[in-house]
Amino acid sequence: MVYWSVDRVEEGQAILEGPDGSWMQRSLSELPPQIKEGDCLFQNAGEWQIDPEETQRRRKEMAQRLRAVFGKACPDSAQEQP
Repeated sequence: MVYWSVDRVEEGQAILEGPDGSWMQRSLSELPPQIKEGDCLFQNAGEWQIDPEETQRRRKEMAQRLRAVFGKACPDSAQEQP
């Protein structure tokens, strides 16, 4: 499965980063209404969907990397997300 991650949302657009480091811009009207930065998206039959398990996995992995660099002073960003 090919995942795109939401880098940022601005002015009615979402900027997505692809698995190869490429970028694309999509109107928020094309995407699930509840998207937020860091969500992992994939297309299924032309429809964009959020993969909550992949999103959570990546958030935990990033939190571990940050703790490895900054130690305990770094907040666990994986737990900060609703």
